[in-house]
Amino acid sequence: MRFHLRHDTTCTIYIRIIDPESATQAATRVMIEFKDVETQVKWTTVSVDRNIISASLNALVDGFEYALKEVVAGCVLDDLFDDFE
Repeated sequence: MRFHLRHDTTCTIYIRIIDPESATQAATRVMIEFKDVETQVKWTTVSVDRNIISASLNALVDGFEYALKEVVAGCVLDDLFDDFE
């Protein structure tokens, strides 16, 4: 599945059921690849959970947090996290 988050960022989601014989107890791995179209910067997040929604949300939030902290210049989160170190 591929979709645009904004005009300059794309996101590709890969979902894999680990050990499908376990039926509803099987773990789900969600990998999301992000790409900033303007700068060509790429980053990937992965989350595993028995709940597909939880795994998807965790990977998505991790990707947004990374983008805010590492990709977007002058992010306020940098200043906030520096206070805790």
